[in-house]
Amino acid sequence: MILFYIISATLIAGIGSVWLAAALSFGVLARYTQHMLSLAAGALLSTAFMHLLPEAFESQAGANDLFLTLLVGLLFFFMLDKAEL
Repeated sequence: MILFYIISATLIAGIGSVWLAAALSFGVLARYTQHMLSLAAGALLSTAFMHLLPEAFESQAGANDLFLTLLVGLLFFFMLDKAEL
């Protein structure tokens, strides 16, 4: 029964993503594209930070070094985004 749920969820997600991509490409949801992209980037960044920061604090590095690395990484990510490479 669990395999049925897994296959069903995979099919629903696959069909839903194709439908969403088609809706975005045909302009139905074109005005929301930038908002959805920002949401996706924020979700990925926050997930990465929430999983990586506790492990970084458990290491032997000092808090100042960790936050300096975090700041440099965020600034680099922001500049890379603004450069639109």
